[in-house]
Amino acid sequence: MNPSGGAPFASWPALDLRGQPLPSRLAYERGIWGKVHGAPSDFRWIATTPSFASSGRRDDLPRELHLGTEDAPEKSISWRILGDICYAMSAYPSRATDAAGRTGFLEKQVLEWRRPEDVPAALAALLLLPHVASFDDSVWWDRRTGPRWSDDEDATLSLSPTETASPLPVATADVEAAITRGLAQLTAAISEPALAELYAALLVGQSAISLRGLRSPLSAEAVAALLLPLPRPLADSLSIAGWLPSRRVPDADELQRCWDLVLGGPAAPPPPAVAPTPDQERQARAMAQGLLAGDPAPLGEATPSGHRASVRPQQPIELAMWGLTAAGKTALLAQLFIEGDGGDWEIFPTATSRNFILVMQERIRTNNGFPSATAGGVEKIEYQFRNRTTGVEVSLSMEDRAGSASEGLSDGLKDSLGRAAGLVLVFDPPSEGGALASAVSKTLIDIHIASGRGAQRDERPIAVCLSKADMLIESPQDLRRAQKEPDAFVREHDHMGLVRTLDRYFNNYRLFPVSAAGVRQRRGVVEPLVFYDEKLAPRICPVRDSSELLNVMAPFTWLLDKVTGRA
Repeated sequence: MNPSGGAPFASWPALDLRGQPLPSRLAYERGIWGKVHGAPSDFRWIATTPSFASSGRRDDLPRELHLGTEDAPEKSISWRILGDICYAMSAYPSRATDAAGRTGFLEKQVLEWRRPEDVPAALAALLLLPHVASFDDSVWWDRRTGPRWSDDEDATLSLSPTETASPLPVATADVEAAITRGLAQLTAAISEPALAELYAALLVGQSAISLRGLRSPLSAEAVAALLLPLPRPLADSLSIAGWLPSRRVPDADELQRCWDLVLGGPAAPPPPAVAPTPDQERQARAMAQGLLAGDPAPLGEATPSGHRASVRPQQPIELAMWGLTAAGKTALLAQLFIEGDGGDWEIFPTATSRNFILVMQERIRTNNGFPSATAGGVEKIEYQFRNRTTGVEVSLSMEDRAGSASEGLSDGLKDSLGRAAGLVLVFDPPSEGGALASAVSKTLIDIHIASGRGAQRDERPIAVCLSKADMLIESPQDLRRAQKEPDAFVREHDHMGLVRTLDRYFNNYRLFPVSAAGVRQRRGVVEPLVFYDEKLAPRICPVRDSSELLNVMAPFTWLLDKVTGRA
């Protein structure tokens, strides 16, 4: 088989090009994390290219790339995915000695690549991981004695993009060579049963999965090759810690949050005890056999017996979401899965939403915090819904974009809003004023133009959400009205000319007041569930239940009923 524009390797599921040509190059940014020689400072970004982590993740990134206690430095390769940004990382023992005379640190070379939607993550892993493995500290070591640099804790050396992060050309021959090397190294290092065990744990939904019998770190190509037999949605979201350079057992929750696979290391988790279904066991065995044989053909066998192709659509129904900055899109998407009660509709996670869900569960449930503002890029989120009554199954694919990117309506976002089967529009009532009314009107005009409907009103179902509605509820009467008469409630609080503009362009919309925090009614009094901590950061009251949320699932179940023809 030789699909996808003649690329001979594209028969591997993870490398499915979906009919698109190979990209000509991979443009990336570069950063180096570790200890500065002779400096009193703690670990820091030693050197970066100007746009490295420019999406706002630079301060949080070290935690996302953490490898346990890191007290047993050894060279290894890791692949971390955060939304549409992929990080290829090489870790190795540092030769730095800090101001206190301590040694034995771990240094990390990190390449940051923003993945276009039509490019498989595994393709970049096959090329970027060997590339980052070739780097060492020479780019900064000879400059370690520069004026004030080693003494200034906030100083970071600037790397020239043309000299230290030149775009990596993409050629079929290079991809094929990387696959060949990776498969050869895997065959020599691991057994088929151990590999099947790893894939079975993935299919079951476990994380921080180790590879039984691994005695030393895998090469860059071998780490990338592990992705090849996986379905592309899973491969596009999978994070792999190639080795855990730690003697002490790390925090299990943190490890599971960051890494799907933790292949080995002195303190790596034990191989998981999994109980896969017979179909999952068969799939995992086929993946292991096909990979070690260098043959993707067995992976195209019949789908599991539980799969009902006659019910599930071939392509997911797309719901696009739009909202102004800080309108509450991310919190709504998170609570939709964490706490939402769908009535007739059950909700299930997918590979593309797994990391998002884990991060949000920790932030909301464990830390009682609100999601931080969506950083640059696109967070791909997909949920599976099943109707309890009819058995109909539907996949809904959504994109959570930074509010500033949403407001600008890039060409990609216009296309997404134009082609979606239904829309979720999110507005924040506290953000009043003429500027908001103007932004709302402009966006709705652009959505209509993007739909290509000309002089016709848009017939698609549009769920319009007035977010943070808990701030508008002061009495039990307000709460009952928001729950029983949501459309009328929103119209009463429409200070932005929203309904007037909607009537002009859309025929089929519904208004919903929503709150991802909710309110509590006790003894005839409505109490807010949002409080402010000592840093004046808003938090959600920990003593709460899903019944206190406000209409979190309602916009989505209404859309599901509409697009599946039940309503």
